[in-house]
Amino acid sequence: MRTSAPDPDAPPFRGWKVVWRLVLPIARGLARLGWKLRVVREVPLPQGPMVIAANHLSHLDGPMVAVAIGRPIRFLAVDGLWGIHWWLNALLYLIGPIPLSRDRPPLGAMKTSLRHLRSGGAIGIFPEGGVTPEWGSVEPHTAAASLSLRSGTPMIPVAVSGTDTAYGMGAKRLRRSEVRVMVGSPIEPAEYLGADEAAAAMTAAWAAWMARALGNGTSD
Repeated sequence: MRTSAPDPDAPPFRGWKVVWRLVLPIARGLARLGWKLRVVREVPLPQGPMVIAANHLSHLDGPMVAVAIGRPIRFLAVDGLWGIHWWLNALLYLIGPIPLSRDRPPLGAMKTSLRHLRSGGAIGIFPEGGVTPEWGSVEPHTAAASLSLRSGTPMIPVAVSGTDTAYGMGAKRLRRSEVRVMVGSPIEPAEYLGADEAAAAMTAAWAAWMARALGNGTSD
């Protein structure tokens, strides 16, 4: 089993979408049983390609976002995740994330993400770049917006809360808590194409929505 991240241009495991479709119902059941997962959607999810941009409080965020979206997603994952544990290497191999280098410009990861979007797929990104102690503690990067603008694909904002209690920074074990995932209305790139610093403006719109969703909440 590989102990270092593959090249971002390398194709994923051929059966990665099948793995997702098998695992999603199991993950949904575990999320509801263990963390009383509640998913709120402002509007029905669009069909076709999308860039999913979520906040990042815990290593549980990826699975919770995946359950909320309900389709195979290629997440951008930092290359340091490979080589930590054999079982994590196996999981990463099976679910097809795109390795993202922390040491050099992620040109390969961006190219692979664009190809995946243009083929109709979904890309998942955490614009804060890593797990954070709380929302707003890290300035978000513009990679999600850049992918959205370059591919003409809507960006879907996703606000996750409660995972920091379940398994936050420095946690040694999982805890029971209530987790809530709010999926926002698509942020359309066409609305920002004429703006100065379009990616920054789109990212600011995402951050403003995120602050409202995490601060005020909403009801079903």
